[in-house]
Amino acid sequence: MPSERRVAARQEVSRIGQISSEQLVEAVDCMVHDLSSSGALLVLKGTGSIPNAFRLRIAGAGRTFQCVVKRRKEQMLGVQFER
Repeated sequence: MPSERRVAARQEVSRIGQISSEQLVEAVDCMVHDLSSSGALLVLKGTGSIPNAFRLRIAGAGRTFQCVVKRRKEQMLGVQFER
């Protein structure tokens, strides 16, 4: 059984998010899954143009998170929220 490396308990959600950065021409839409106080799993069409650090706005969260990519796959990003 694999060991759990997450710092905070995760909550399965399905929320709309928007990724923005000075390195992006325009904001990129995504779906937010597995949200915790320390990070989230993001699903999007492609991750190639997404920088390793960016801002994430989550619908209904009332704030913007500074994120660092910890895991990257073709259509998925695992991110940690900066404190």
